[in-house]
Amino acid sequence: MEKEHDIFLKEEKMRVVYPTLIEKSDEIYLVFVPDLMIYTEGKDLPDAIEMARDAISLKCLSIEDSKKEIPGPSNYEKAIDLAKNIHEGEKFDYTKGIITTVDADLTRYRKKA
Repeated sequence: MEKEHDIFLKEEKMRVVYPTLIEKSDEIYLVFVPDLMIYTEGKDLPDAIEMARDAISLKCLSIEDSKKEIPGPSNYEKAIDLAKNIHEGEKFDYTKGIITTVDADLTRYRKKA
């Protein structure tokens, strides 16, 4: 007979990490996750990262629920190129701010929902 903690240990954890571009605009931080085409914002840098984490989680769970494969992360160079190509000719440039990675624990996020 399996114990409750044995079942927990067998549970597969699903974590993802994506390059994320964050740029301050006036009093907010704008966020772009090129691999998933996600835009969000936060009132400060920690909030922007948390909003990115939530958005990544929601997008990946939506992809998973539709029985499609969650795309893998690109490297920084490819993420920057994608951001430049998508926003070419626009006044705002996400590539001039912070370039980092944001992780999301999809297993944990699904339990919260």
